[in-house]
Amino acid sequence: MKTQRYIRAILFIVTLSTLCSCKVDFSPNATWKEIPVVYCILDQDDDTIWARVQRCYLPESSIDIPAQISDSINFPEGYIKVDVLVQKGNTVRDTMHFTYTKRTIDTGIFANTDQPLYYYVPTSKLDSTCTYRLLVTKTSTDSIIAEATTQLISMVEPELIYSYGRPMFSFYGAGSTYNLVWYNLKNARRYEPIIRFYYSENDGNDTLYQDISCGSMVERRSVNQTQSISYSQYHFLTDLKQALEDDPQPKKYLETVDIYIAACTEDLNAYINSSSSSVIEQSHNVYTNITGGLGIFAARRAHLFQNIPADDGNTPGSLYAALRDLNVGF
Repeated sequence: MKTQRYIRAILFIVTLSTLCSCKVDFSPNATWKEIPVVYCILDQDDDTIWARVQRCYLPESSIDIPAQISDSINFPEGYIKVDVLVQKGNTVRDTMHFTYTKRTIDTGIFANTDQPLYYYVPTSKLDSTCTYRLLVTKTSTDSIIAEATTQLISMVEPELIYSYGRPMFSFYGAGSTYNLVWYNLKNARRYEPIIRFYYSENDGNDTLYQDISCGSMVERRSVNQTQSISYSQYHFLTDLKQALEDDPQPKKYLETVDIYIAACTEDLNAYINSSSSSVIEQSHNVYTNITGGLGIFAARRAHLFQNIPADDGNTPGSLYAALRDLNVGF
């Protein structure tokens, strides 16, 4: 018995001395560094520009717990200010001062109280020949804690290219595909063609539409060259049925579509690609162009490409005949 007590005493002393001699690699009293997370996308066709600025945190526990606490991710009102400088070369032509506001967000695992946002209402069209520089400034010290620059998508309108005849949205011909070809835009890297399909309900009194994406792509060629996509009738009908299957009301087919081109800059394209993983991991690398922080400051543009008539349904095998077979009200 005495021997066992002696052994326990020795082990206690050894353990205590080991703990007392451990090296501390960090100071528990070190100054906490705030890392801003910034999201701001410019579009010269928008009537309001929005910016989301919050704080980055890395909890030791599950990320779901502190994410539900607003104080852990949000800057207090007046703590920071958000500006965008409009520069032509080295000359600042204008400064866009953003205003603080709050918006209610949907419920979820993140804090769902009113969330702070910053907005700016342009008094004129943004200039695609200028460079835009975002600055996040800590007001108490007047020091810049995050910044980034971007250029806009070219203001030149997309131009649809036809190889023959009158343009028409139809799937006649070999392969049952619709070929869409356009000239590239300056500063655009990713393109997403969108077909706005029109229909009506209630005897034609209510005109409705559905936006159907033709898919996206990455473009590396010069502005003077073209980009194209082939969209099959099968994929169009599948996407349209999925969009309309929750609306069983009788519908009338309207013989026109609008085609839009959504485009974004290289930085936003890189951010989309890096953040597209469906698995959330702490080791997952996400692209950022924010100096001093994380997030993205970039540009996009979704502008009307061209209004195009669709086939009238008088030809066997036409689009209208295929619509009737979808069983979604046509």
